[in-house]
Amino acid sequence: DILRFRVQCSTTAPGDYLVVVGAALELGAWNPEQSKVILTTCPETFPAWTSECIAVPGAREGIDYKYVICGAGQARWENRPNRCIDVAALQPEDIGTVMDIFDCEEDVAFTVEDPKKAEQSSVPEVILEFQEPRGEPEKTPEHQRPEVSSDASVAVRFVVDCCDAQPGEELRVVGSTASFGNWSPWASSVVLRTSDQEFPSWSSDWVPWPNSQHSAEFKFVLCKKLEATTWEVGANRQLTVGSNSRR
Repeated sequence: DILRFRVQCSTTAPGDYLVVVGAALELGAWNPEQSKVILTTCPETFPAWTSECIAVPGAREGIDYKYVICGAGQARWENRPNRCIDVAALQPEDIGTVMDIFDCEEDVAFTVEDPKKAEQSSVPEVILEFQEPRGEPEKTPEHQRPEVSSDASVAVRFVVDCCDAQPGEELRVVGSTASFGNWSPWASSVVLRTSDQEFPSWSSDWVPWPNSQHSAEFKFVLCKKLEATTWEVGANRQLTVGSNSRR
């Protein structure tokens, strides 16, 4: 079984790295120093950490694991019960991507990726629309106008095409700010919705953007209450907002 691990973790220090530790020999047999699954990041993708693809025999039957922060200091284990890999849907030619949030009690997502399709796929184009809060564009219904605080100079709305959603799912913007949930999908206040007439186009309400916040990293995440979430694949997106931004 070929697996790749991705985890959101912002509590590391320079020089740290993450490893996946678990019952399998490839995961170090619960010894962080012996694990072959090492996750790395870079300034462009932090706090997202990603491992190389690795064969993990026995994952189909289920393997317990945890993430561990390693570096110059003492290793720091996740403060939660063991996670468990369940790859029953994985075919021999597929790549299974495990996506988690460090220390999060919920097991976030597991996706199956066909290598041939992965090479042909591309990240969907995102439309970011900006509005001056005190203005009132004719195309913006009254109920969608943001309530503007003294710190807000612009408002932002997200529009994205997504064909992969199932009934009952919603799209959320999850990222590095409080309104984006600080990388927790269920804490994000930016929810995108669609309708039978608009699908596959999803859009959010206008979100007031603080004047003190110049940029943020984010991803789109498919969510369903009490069930796993599906993070979009690829590097974090970057949102930069200026006080005179308009579109």
